[in-house]
Amino acid sequence: KFSLYKIYNSFNYSLLSRERQDINLSLGITSPKVGEGKTMIACNLAVSLAMGSQKNTILIDLNIANPLLHKIFGVPLAPGLTEAFNSNEIHISQTAVDNLAVLSAGKSIVRHENLFLQSHVHNSMQGGRLKPSLGLEQLPAFRDIIYSLEQKYELIIVDMPAINSESVPNLFAQQLNGLIVVVRSGNTKREDIDLMLQRVNENQVLGFVLNSFGQK
Repeated sequence: KFSLYKIYNSFNYSLLSRERQDINLSLGITSPKVGEGKTMIACNLAVSLAMGSQKNTILIDLNIANPLLHKIFGVPLAPGLTEAFNSNEIHISQTAVDNLAVLSAGKSIVRHENLFLQSHVHNSMQGGRLKPSLGLEQLPAFRDIIYSLEQKYELIIVDMPAINSESVPNLFAQQLNGLIVVVRSGNTKREDIDLMLQRVNENQVLGFVLNSFGQK
């Protein structure tokens, strides 16, 4: 526990300048492929930043194919992010952690033969034909949501899908100030990272987190 506390505090020191009180930061947490543990990193980083900086912090679930933040923090799945795409209202859930709110994923948007529907994840996957995903048509709305949240929250952490999942276009990442990439020790290959860097703006990558290092 002590080592993890030190690790997340090191994020605080590297991402936040104590001399700046007016900081606004939007940060995406992603990984080259699924199963790297990025959601755990996103949650712990958001909690650490909220508690350590005492700044208004919000954690957004953009991982619509497998949303988990609502379960982790005990908040409703919907209304959430996807409902905000077609509404002027953004439904925010406050967590038990001081200064930390969550924007859950909402009902999944599924794409099938150029038709876009909203349904719950388990319904959208019926028969294996419909897969929860976002398209470029949601990009302007996502940009507006991030801008609106920046007016209230100083720190925005986005739990993104893995880069290779293709459930969300990579252009969504460009609406954020930067990315932290989570890789799992003994699982992520160099070619996975190289492929990821071909799909995102390399200048946006602020750093890497090596997950499960030293575990057998």
